[in-house]
Amino acid sequence: MGRGNERLFTRAAAGALGGGAGAFAMSRVPVLRRVDDRTTALISQAAAERLLHRPLTRRRLDRAIPFIRYGYGTMAGAAYGLFTDNSSAVFTGSVLTGAAWGALLWVVSDWVVLPALASVPPRDEAGRTALSLVAHLIYGVATALVAHSIRTSAT
Repeated sequence: MGRGNERLFTRAAAGALGGGAGAFAMSRVPVLRRVDDRTTALISQAAAERLLHRPLTRRRLDRAIPFIRYGYGTMAGAAYGLFTDNSSAVFTGSVLTGAAWGALLWVVSDWVVLPALASVPPRDEAGRTALSLVAHLIYGVATALVAHSIRTSAT
């Protein structure tokens, strides 16, 4: 593997680990987790209905939610790792970049993907919308800090 490919792999791996940590951090706040579980359940049911032509039972839905949450968080984290350069200082670069990444994911997830997959309108309740944004900001900052830490220790 060439040096450039190794750097890309390291960036993607650091981002993926950061994304998993970000998904974990996002799900640790109970009120945020309830909002996230509802969104993840809608996406899981929509995917099951399209792929399996039937809804998931409550038991299977409860099993699917963590896979969807951590799978999405890890993949989004890998993308973060590839698209960002964490050469700046932790608190000026990583935190701001992470918050911006979290806000971008919030827009894409809640205002594009969810309405497209689950055929539901974008968030209509101000409180739920704000909580979802806060959850994604937590995700983004945690992702950035963990990815930056891994990258700097790998070099």
